Amino acid sequence: MTYPFEFEKSFLAKSDYDAYFLDSKTDETFALVLKDNKKADYVLIDKNFSTVSRITLSLENSILDNSRYSYIGGTTNGTKYQFLYHDANKDLFELETVDFTTKKTTHREILSLPKAEDFITVFSYNNNCYIITAEPKTSQLMIRVLNNTGNLKEHALSFTVPEVAKRTKLDDYLRNIRVFKEDEEPDFSAAVRSKKLFCSPNEIKIVINSLDHPTHIYTIQLPTMKSKEQFINYTDVVTEKERGQLYINAYIYDNVLYSLLLNKENIRLAVHDLKKNAKLVNNFEMTEDNDQYGILASTPVEEGRMGKRVTLKDINRFRQLVRLLTNGREGVMVHALSNGKLVVRVGTYDLIVMSSGGGGGQWVGGYQHTSNPGGGYRTVYNPMMYYRPGISVSTTTDARFYTSVYFKYMLDPVTLKPAKGRVPDEIGKQIKDYLEDVDKKAKAKNQFAIGKNQYYGYYQPELKTYIIEQIKIL
Repeated sequence: MTYPFEFEKSFLAKSDYDAYFLDSKTDETFALVLKDNKKADYVLIDKNFSTVSRITLSLENSILDNSRYSYIGGTTNGTKYQFLYHDANKDLFELETVDFTTKKTTHREILSLPKAEDFITVFSYNNNCYIITAEPKTSQLMIRVLNNTGNLKEHALSFTVPEVAKRTKLDDYLRNIRVFKEDEEPDFSAAVRSKKLFCSPNEIKIVINSLDHPTHIYTIQLPTMKSKEQFINYTDVVTEKERGQLYINAYIYDNVLYSLLLNKENIRLAVHDLKKNAKLVNNFEMTEDNDQYGILASTPVEEGRMGKRVTLKDINRFRQLVRLLTNGREGVMVHALSNGKLVVRVGTYDLIVMSSGGGGGQWVGGYQHTSNPGGGYRTVYNPMMYYRPGISVSTTTDARFYTSVYFKYMLDPVTLKPAKGRVPDEIGKQIKDYLEDVDKKAKAKNQFAIGKNQYYGYYQPELKTYIIEQIKIL
């Protein structure tokens, strides 16, 4: 698709170009907002990539004319699109409603965050937008849900930080959590993190790992907001002698917990069925005497990626594999192939720091207020504060400049036992390869999925056109 639009700015003004994407899960349309220093085009596009409706407005007296606001998500209701913006300096949330039928826009403040609360994360999923904060003094998890009509509901849930976390406050316990959505391909750069939030249409699961402490799972049922928690202590896998020498990282897929348990003597993948009271259904163990290479879908490799340049080296000795794993940031990730079989990736993922910013990460950063241990508040910068629609994790610098050591299992989705088959390149890897070949001069970039298809949108200055291309996924 090509859409004529000239990004422009006032004389001597700093350019302020961007493009916002919002998909409709209930309608066959999606919306783009193309903005520069002077104007904005709101464009409604159908799934055949034809323009259904457009609104052109001057930025004067518009919410888009305020650089304090960051676009962080939204919801849709027919041809009405609600775009949510956050002013991190004042912790204000504003909602802009765009009606593509009447071709009118309105905006209003919907939330001013209380000083007692600390911002944790925000994300859009299943036509709801979730704003999650923590209230450390009362140990309450605050969840505000923006629905498809633009109404905001508030829920306060009790959340007790476990004793093993010592005196950690709730905001610090959850800070820098990574969000995983059931219908989106995950990226290993986020999977190695110790704090994860998994969302599906029926529930939200928060999973926290710390060293070899029990895996903390906090489940929130949707839409009732009833909560429960579990602690997986791995006594069915780990001996008491091993305590204090393990690193544990866990990942949830389809209500099954996949846990990497790593020390200097063995590598284990424990599989617990959360639907059956966390019953252990499988345990894969690799040792020097039993390396289990024969059941792997892909043998261990050491991979390095610096943008377009990728290097791969096989790892043939168990001791070398353990050494490399224990020296990196370890994790586990699960995704399903089109045939239903599961691929479990186990390994490390470490960012190569680029002094120049490297590949131009697409996370949306922001400043947030947090409480001081001795009282009062301070402002800190979180480079991965927002999970904005249209910003794929595969486009980030973290995802494209790294070193990784990994191997993969392929499992039957019913028995969760090893299965045979070819493991294709992950969708994220194919997206990264594609991005390395696009025009580096492109502006206002978006990388998003509609259904099972992947797309890339960007502004081409020479053509004065916004372009959306489908990325071919094998």
